[in-house]
Amino acid sequence: MLAGGNTDSIRRVLEKTTFYVFPNMSPDAMEQYFAPLKYERMGNATTSDDDRDGRINEDPFEELDGNGKITQIRILSPIGEYISHPDDPAVMIKADMTKGEKGKYIVYSEGIDNDKDGELNEDGEGGVWFNKNLSFKHPSFTPGSGEFAVSAIESRALLDKLFTLFNVNAVISFSSQNNLSTPITFNAANTTPRVITGYMEPDVKVNEMVSPLYNKITGMKEAPKSPLPA
Repeated sequence: MLAGGNTDSIRRVLEKTTFYVFPNMSPDAMEQYFAPLKYERMGNATTSDDDRDGRINEDPFEELDGNGKITQIRILSPIGEYISHPDDPAVMIKADMTKGEKGKYIVYSEGIDNDKDGELNEDGEGGVWFNKNLSFKHPSFTPGSGEFAVSAIESRALLDKLFTLFNVNAVISFSSQNNLSTPITFNAANTTPRVITGYMEPDVKVNEMVSPLYNKITGMKEAPKSPLPA
């Protein structure tokens, strides 16, 4: 956008459209990405009792094999829920009982069961997840959701800013659900309640226009469809 700022097409867009850029809304998770010991961290540095046993961070990640990363361990078991992916035996997927598949493996996170509750690393540096702490359909009492909606300073800062911007009337989140490479389908039931929970029909048509452009620009193919309706 900046590189093409002198072109007529970009100038015409900027004459009628304002772009707001929030460069990093989850700094604690980003810091973990560059830390010496690497594991996926979705939350901030707020202490949280994710397994709700009255203790804080008593079962964190442990790096056991000296490679500097927290990985996963699979164990052959008759009560396992996972099988190898047909295209890559190193990848574990859950067995689909409706297709007659039977699990062969139990999958654990690399670590030690410090609190002896049968689970590994379930209560480490959990924190509050940015995308689980917003006000819409707040997933209360689940790991990462925070004590209440918009309890984290990061999410509060963003929502306070959005409420003050008179030219913002809707927000679409591109998170773990795929609504780019595969267009969202229209679901009339989500547009009739007092609180609208899905795309309006004209918005779905815009999404259907954007999706092919996204696929053409990125060259991505065979992305998984969103498991949730619009």
